[in-house]
Amino acid sequence: MDVGTGAVELANHLTRADDLVHLRSIVGTAEQRRVIVGVDFPLGYPAGTAAALGLAGCEPWLARWRHLAASIHDGERKENDRLTVAASLNAR
Repeated sequence: MDVGTGAVELANHLTRADDLVHLRSIVGTAEQRRVIVGVDFPLGYPAGTAAALGLAGCEPWLARWRHLAASIHDGERKENDRLTVAASLNAR
């Protein structure tokens, strides 16, 4: 939202790569500007999930995020291996 005018920009990009390009274009060109990003997926897991998966070394939420970030690989054409990663986590 533009603080001066109240204008809001909504965007729905086809790929996460397109999202990153768009966000970097906004943040990279505006010094000391605040950006709010809304996402349409849940970020919560039941208590004890990180421990049950054997993830440790930091806060449980951060351990899960780091594991997912390191495990899921996105391609330029919307392809990714999230379902394979999910199946592996479910098997654990």
